Amino acid sequence: MRKSVSKIGWENLVDTYAYSDWVPYKTDRFGRLYFERVNSLGKREKLGKVIDFSSAIGATSFGQSNWKLILAWVMQARKIMQINNSFMTKPTVELAQKLNNAVGHGYKTFFVNSGAEANENAVMAATYRENKVNFKKPRPYILTLSDSFHGRTGLMRYATGQSKFRDGLYLDVDKFKQVSVNKPIDEVLLSKTHAIMIEVIQGESGVNPVSKDFATYLKVVCEINDIIMIVDEVQTGIGRTGKMFGYQHYNLCPDIVTTAKGLGGGTPISAVTMNEKAREGIGPGKLGSTFGGNAANCAVANKVMDTLTPKFLDTVEYKGNLLGGQFQHFKRGDLIKDFSGVGMLWGLTLPDGVKASHVKNECLKEGLAVLTAGERLRIMPPLNTSKEAIYDGIDILEYVLRKECQK
Repeated sequence: MRKSVSKIGWENLVDTYAYSDWVPYKTDRFGRLYFERVNSLGKREKLGKVIDFSSAIGATSFGQSNWKLILAWVMQARKIMQINNSFMTKPTVELAQKLNNAVGHGYKTFFVNSGAEANENAVMAATYRENKVNFKKPRPYILTLSDSFHGRTGLMRYATGQSKFRDGLYLDVDKFKQVSVNKPIDEVLLSKTHAIMIEVIQGESGVNPVSKDFATYLKVVCEINDIIMIVDEVQTGIGRTGKMFGYQHYNLCPDIVTTAKGLGGGTPISAVTMNEKAREGIGPGKLGSTFGGNAANCAVANKVMDTLTPKFLDTVEYKGNLLGGQFQHFKRGDLIKDFSGVGMLWGLTLPDGVKASHVKNECLKEGLAVLTAGERLRIMPPLNTSKEAIYDGIDILEYVLRKECQK
């Protein structure tokens, strides 16, 4: 008997994820997903027309198999796909210009491949700057927030404010200090700090926004103490919140902004966008990445950036308000305990005894793909999801939640 994809996968892939036995194999022109699996009796089962409220954890910002993005990749790949980074390519330069203009005057961009890699290079840039400016007695620490998530490289696991991501990993890293969200920072610790890295909305821990007062406090602290502010926009950036960047809801002016996920529309690319102050310690050879600025992936990212016009971002905000209104209805009906988020990024706290992982699995069976984040349900539809698909997805979610709450 022919083996299923999932069976072959379990035999050959490292056990790093809790893989589903459902295997996606195509999408339709409406962006709906199709899955198949082989059950315990050896029979093939299929799920079709599944509405996507997950967008590959934010990576497929314009849905699966978007023909405009595919065409952009193919057209560029036929010319130059990848070249060594002694050379500039037109798509790479154009994308850097668009990102710089979106962040503000005087910024420049360095390209890498993933969110963790972008954050790691942001940290290195801040540290290079500190060692140059305060070379006699550099301040040792970078502060991150409790319950944060900045990636899974060795260094970023220590930046992450959740110890579960570094259990059993023993590295000599004393560079990062976690501080509480929405609380003042110890003055002695601040005097030894050269950078603060934050997510304005902590996606991986459940879609938890920081307060506006706390964000303003951090802005002032960084300005007074000559501390580099790094804002991790890997999950919240590139239109996800209804603005180009999540920090724009808070009136912040970061020294460094990191982006990934939605920037590539499903292709691997990330960026570190830095102002002049943050670049003070950077020179040739300080940072590098073989695939960073891959021309074909940059062509896709250019198409993504071109789509994020003010008018389009208004539609993201509008659809986000639709979702928020529906979740308010869920809360009044005791289907959820609470919710938080903005735009097309939401976290739902479920009633006692209702597990997010179980709701996620039941939603898939009913035709809706959702995510979890900690103990919460996470909702992240593609930015171009239609209003009709949002209402259809909400109907499925409501049905599943009612069924689970009645048990």
